[in-house]
Amino acid sequence: MKVDEYHLTKQVGQGSFGTVYQTQDKLIGSVAIKVFKQDGMNGADCALQLKRLNNEIVFGKQFSHPNLLKIYSGDVTSTPPYLIMELVEGCTLSTLLNSKKLTMPVCLQIMRQLTNAVAKLHTHKVLHRDIKPANILMQCTALGDMDTTLDIATLKLGDFGLACNMRHYGYRDSVEMASSETFGQLYINLTKSNTIIGTATYMAPEQRIQSHVDQRADIYSVSVILAELLAMCSFGINTKCFRLKKLRGVYLRIPVEDSYLIPMPFLELLSDGLSIHLEFRPDNINTYIQRMEDAFAKCLGNT
Repeated sequence: MKVDEYHLTKQVGQGSFGTVYQTQDKLIGSVAIKVFKQDGMNGADCALQLKRLNNEIVFGKQFSHPNLLKIYSGDVTSTPPYLIMELVEGCTLSTLLNSKKLTMPVCLQIMRQLTNAVAKLHTHKVLHRDIKPANILMQCTALGDMDTTLDIATLKLGDFGLACNMRHYGYRDSVEMASSETFGQLYINLTKSNTIIGTATYMAPEQRIQSHVDQRADIYSVSVILAELLAMCSFGINTKCFRLKKLRGVYLRIPVEDSYLIPMPFLELLSDGLSIHLEFRPDNINTYIQRMEDAFAKCLGNT
């Protein structure tokens, strides 16, 4: 199979958008090509996918950072449309969460690299808006069967299809928020039994109900991932289901099994990071990183 000048040698991934293959670029060498499917899509869906593809090309090409997936080129006018990007041989964070219990040092490796990627985006006034395990690629080395031998060599945050420039998205330092009652009703209406499943789990509540969001939406998504990693680290429990719980007067989402899954040093950070009230949520990723590092240090006995 061939797309433009690229011979598709091996399938390395698949999703609702299409399929990812390994291929060779004359100048770069081994790369990944994301080929978008258009069969069976109506006009509106096809236009939306093309818009996301173009968005991914525009934003992805801006950055060169060890923890951001490198986007080289793409063509939305080709048949089929495609995107050329860095080839990461490993797995997604979703796969890792489904496969094994994690240790605290591995959790720290993952979160340190993820937050570094987000910090790079925010420094350039870019919001990702779709941070979730399926969009996090990792080069992992497993030297044996014990969890402690797992090493996250490199983590890459990808999929810039929903990324936006803060200035062009109506970014404001002070976002006018809906009332907490509105958020509470939003959660209740999402699914039965106050349970949120799937991608919506990682999306900040204000992102669903208003057009103006800021960097705190990404911080919310990062906090959900941190909560999932800590649950896996402590008990080997992989949970995609969160429920409402009131902690320190703030409604937040925690794993359905309960807050005992979260080590004590992280409770305050996650209470703030997952808050539906923006005034409680850290407004700067660097502040969040410092608090996170302090919590890990306490858990690992470094303080």
